[in-house]
Amino acid sequence: MIADMTMRSFLRDESGVATVDWVALTASMMLLSLAVVYAVYEDGVVTAVDSSNETLEDSFDSIPRPQAPLLFRE
Repeated sequence: MIADMTMRSFLRDESGVATVDWVALTASMMLLSLAVVYAVYEDGVVTAVDSSNETLEDSFDSIPRPQAPLLFRE
C-alpha cells in the first residue's frame, strides 16, 4: 500500500519536468545542428577542393617552360 501511494505521488509530481524537457530539446537541437553543418560543409569542401585542383592544374599547364639550350636539343 505504501509503495502504491509512493508511485502515485511520484507520477503526479511535475517538478523537474521542465528540466527533462529542456535537456531533451537542447540535445536534439545540437544533433540537428551537427547534421546540418556536416551536410553543408561536406559538399562545400569537396567542391572547393575539386575547384582548387582544376585551377592549379590549369595554371601549371599554362606556365611557359624554358627551352633547352641548343647543346642539349635533339
